[in-house]
Amino acid sequence: MGTGILDTTLATRTYHGTGRVLWFGFNPAPASLMDRPELLLSSLRWTSKQPMAVKGSWPEGKAAGLVLAQELQGNPQDAAGVIRYLQAERVPSTLLVDAKVALSEEVRSSKSVDFAWLSDRSRSLTTLPAPLQTAILVLGRRSAENMIGRPVYGGAVPYGLVTSETPEALNAAGYRYYFERLNVTSAVPELIEFPISLLFPFQKSYVARIFATGDSDFQAIAHFEKPDATDIALEDTFVSDMDRLVSIRGLYTLYFHTYLLGSPEYQRTLHAVVQDAKRRDLWLADASEVTDWWIARHNVEVDLEQVGPRRFRLGITNRGDRNLKGFSVRLYLPFTPSDVDLEPALLQLDRATSLRVPNEDAIDVLFPNLKGQTHYPLMIRMD
Repeated sequence: MGTGILDTTLATRTYHGTGRVLWFGFNPAPASLMDRPELLLSSLRWTSKQPMAVKGSWPEGKAAGLVLAQELQGNPQDAAGVIRYLQAERVPSTLLVDAKVALSEEVRSSKSVDFAWLSDRSRSLTTLPAPLQTAILVLGRRSAENMIGRPVYGGAVPYGLVTSETPEALNAAGYRYYFERLNVTSAVPELIEFPISLLFPFQKSYVARIFATGDSDFQAIAHFEKPDATDIALEDTFVSDMDRLVSIRGLYTLYFHTYLLGSPEYQRTLHAVVQDAKRRDLWLADASEVTDWWIARHNVEVDLEQVGPRRFRLGITNRGDRNLKGFSVRLYLPFTPSDVDLEPALLQLDRATSLRVPNEDAIDVLFPNLKGQTHYPLMIRMD
């Protein structure tokens, strides 16, 4: 957490016998730790063995998420080849295009592709006020939609350069997410809220910042130590990034270009990375799916109360309008649970299930389907 090494805060934890150990690293000069009080408070609750409920980051309790984002620069036929391969592997992806590229009907009609607009690299947004940024973003989005023949909700700005006004401009232009490639401050997406109307202050629209959490193909190839950059060992750079994001249950965003990792020359490397990802417990999604999930997850409220030595009351409220499938919550407990019994307070057709978390005093509770605008009370008894 943080934009630079001096304002970064790090917290890590472990068990020592029956005790719990917490380590913080932060710069006491700026209030870097106090910028996120929940980081401090949740860590202290865990060390003091207070029960806590933490919303699962990904559907079905998956360990992490993966987004493949291909920037179409180079031969459109190479991009089509990548999409064809990913579609055969049942791996969704996001394709960033500008309105000047002629796409084949095969690519335009692919149901496994989420399209995003790639801003003109000769036109920087950083020197423009929000209204002009909005005008450029609207024109770009409309041009991309006319070319593709379907809605476009995502974007990427030239070289990842944005100002504090760019998210507001993206929201006004109808975008729902953009790729943040330079100011990477989180391992998961960040939602930026905007009021829809002054008359309805609780109704919000959102723009998701999807961070490029790993090296791009350009960075990986530029720093590859072997003389033959097409060596299959290049895969290790991307796998190492994947390992890191899985360890913190984050979103691994592999941002690559058609003329590099998307070209036939690097085909073996891309295929190796995809196969490695499929062998893991990852949620494979495109950027629009990630945005939809993160907004829906944001609208779920979780409340946990201990009502007895080994009894807890868990309340899940979906304040959003859409149903949410595969939502999970991790319960950190003051003891190691054995038998767990879930008792819904109301008749529920889709009953919740529980699963012990290995090497943790915790359980995961999975809800198959949270209906919109619904509250789910649950009593949990443990022996």
